[in-house]
Amino acid sequence: TYTTREGNAASFYPKNPSAAVDKLGNVHSAFANMSDEITPPCYRHVFYMKTDRDGLVLVPPLQLDHEIDGNGGQWSPHIATDVNEYAHIVWYGNTVPESKPPYHLYYSKINPEGTQVLGPVKFLTSDYSSVPVIDPFPDLGLGTGSFENPRVAVTSSGKVHVVFWGEDTVPVPFNVIDVATIFYMQLDPDS
Repeated sequence: TYTTREGNAASFYPKNPSAAVDKLGNVHSAFANMSDEITPPCYRHVFYMKTDRDGLVLVPPLQLDHEIDGNGGQWSPHIATDVNEYAHIVWYGNTVPESKPPYHLYYSKINPEGTQVLGPVKFLTSDYSSVPVIDPFPDLGLGTGSFENPRVAVTSSGKVHVVFWGEDTVPVPFNVIDVATIFYMQLDPDS
C-alpha cells in the first residue's frame, strides 16, 4: 500500500522534485518553483522541505537561493541526506533573466532542524568569476562551457560526491558541433 500527499506548500508552479529519506524515515525534498511574483517575468527558485514518514510537514518550504546575485532561474535540484540527517542539495542556474547558458552549479547544506547552515555556494562556474572555474574541454581551448543537471550522493563518512554534465560548442572547419561529457567532483561540506 502507499499514500499520496500533496507536498507543495509553495505557490504557483513547482517542478523537478527530488527526495531522500533519512535514517528516521523523514522525507527531505527539494524542488524548483516559480517565484510568487504575479506578473512576468517570474523566475524559478529552489526550495527545500521536510516531512515525517506520515506526511506531516516538519520544515515548510524554505527558499535556498536568496543570496544568488541576479534574477535568473534555478533548476533541477537534487538532494541526498547523510547519517546525521543533514540534507545536501545541488542544482544549476544562471544569474540573468534569460534561461541561457552559462549555467553555474550550486550547493546548500540544511541541518536537521531545517536551517540552511551553508549556501547557496556557487561551487562551479563557467564564466570566469571569482569562484573555481572549470573549462569542460581544456585540450580544445574552448574557454567557457555550461554545467547542468548535478546529482549528489553522500557517503556514510560524510563525503559529498557530485556528478554533472558539461557542454561546449566546438568550432571545426566548416561546422560547429556540440561536445558534452560527464564530470565528477567531491565537495567539502564544511566549507
